Amino acid sequence: MQQPSLPWYRDAVTTARGLLIAQLVFLMFSPPLTNIAEGLLYLLVLLSPTLRQRVKAALRQPMVMGLGLFAAFLIIGMFYGNAPRAEAWSMLTGWRRLLMLPIACAVFDDEQSKRRLLMTFIAVAVACAVVSFALFFAHRPIYHYELGITVRNHATQGLLFSVAAFAAAILLRAELRAGVASRRGVQAALLASVFLLVVNTVFVTSGRSGYLALMVLFAVYLLTLPGLGGRMLAPRRLVLVAVGVAVATAALFMSPIARERIDQGFHEADTYQDASHLTSIGIRIVFLKHTLAIIRANPWFGVGTGGFRVAYQQQVAGKQGWEAVGTNDPHNQFLKIAAEQGLLGLAAFLTFLASAFRQRVDSTFRTLGLGVLCAWCASSLFSSHFSTFSEGRFIFIWLGVTLALPLLRRDRANE
Repeated sequence: MQQPSLPWYRDAVTTARGLLIAQLVFLMFSPPLTNIAEGLLYLLVLLSPTLRQRVKAALRQPMVMGLGLFAAFLIIGMFYGNAPRAEAWSMLTGWRRLLMLPIACAVFDDEQSKRRLLMTFIAVAVACAVVSFALFFAHRPIYHYELGITVRNHATQGLLFSVAAFAAAILLRAELRAGVASRRGVQAALLASVFLLVVNTVFVTSGRSGYLALMVLFAVYLLTLPGLGGRMLAPRRLVLVAVGVAVATAALFMSPIARERIDQGFHEADTYQDASHLTSIGIRIVFLKHTLAIIRANPWFGVGTGGFRVAYQQQVAGKQGWEAVGTNDPHNQFLKIAAEQGLLGLAAFLTFLASAFRQRVDSTFRTLGLGVLCAWCASSLFSSHFSTFSEGRFIFIWLGVTLALPLLRRDRANE
């Protein structure tokens, strides 16, 4: 006989789901609240036999095993290199966001819980977009934020609004394929969400990362359209993607804000050698040059976890002006990993990325998970979005939720 369901405060799985949803919302606004929700989640896992059993089962999933390989390189990197012990430990504990992936895999193992998180995230993003529009047209920024920015910063807002629009579009496509007439209201809400979020990303938010993510996600949407037949990379699908992205790019340049930000980026890249002051793109190019030099000097094992800052400071010693500015982040996730964990560590990270494609889940959630992963990889060529506070936590929660496999029956039996 089926047992009655417990209230949420006595159901560890439901509470864990709530804390992960809370993190997904809090990371958009408040690091302290995010850390509180994260700490409560760790405590709950430690105290709950049910959650510990679920996490143990999740460790057998391909994506989680791939992540474990990369985590091993992070831990080993603590014990060599030139980083002060406190700095190495701080960097390692900063990577604790990796734990969100196996925990999310452990509790979001059914379609209903996945959809609940997705709809909550979309609703919060839409609410932020509505407020953003109001502030933008009223010319009233929030505190120190830029005009129209309601999330932590313009880069985070652009990325998360793009993901929310993509999620709404994929869910809408699934709804239309299901053809349930009674859900017309849900379909209309999803369509309105796509419109509001895309318009805000393009015409209000000034984040170049958001523009890039939006293009990648649009390409994934076109690439996964049903009804075209043939393989995923069939020529006619690729032609459709190419034409669609070209049209979308042309439309992007219709936005004065987007056009200005993109033109500014190209100008800074062309003139960085002659610039008398630090620029966003110019300093990234300088970071690129010196980081490649660090990698060439320490190719296989890198400078150790947390060792990038010291190694970079040594690399720019003797430089003049803003080219001598130090950093602990080269604004390229792949180069940062290669510099600290070496090419072997980078290979482990790429193995983790590849392992996500081995998660055999429903096509809707597979598209949502892998599409956003591709967008994060693209934006991480210019930032470290797997290790920054908000974006790093978001991607590991997102992958854990969307790509989580159903628990085996024997694992459920132990609850």
